[in-house]
Amino acid sequence: MTSFIDGTTGVGTLAASGSGEEFNFTLSVAGAHAISGFDPSSDLVALSVARFGNYAGVMADTTSSSGAAVIDLGNGSHLTLLNVLPGQLTSANFALG
Repeated sequence: MTSFIDGTTGVGTLAASGSGEEFNFTLSVAGAHAISGFDPSSDLVALSVARFGNYAGVMADTTSSSGAAVIDLGNGSHLTLLNVLPGQLTSANFALG
């Protein structure tokens, strides 16, 4: 079962609580965002297609820092996937809309 977690209303750390979760960052509030418990085998992050264009665009703006994948959301904002390395991410982890 997929659960939908909206990351567009504030900053801070969101926690994955199960399998197959979708985190929405299509219109994220400026600042530092993080997700703990993100499972690259089943979880998904929804991002703005206007910002990234495609999966290659997402990965071009993703770096590794302290054992985490950090995605530059633009305008000084970023999303950190705690305990997930960029190499663990695939196009299946992102929905661009």
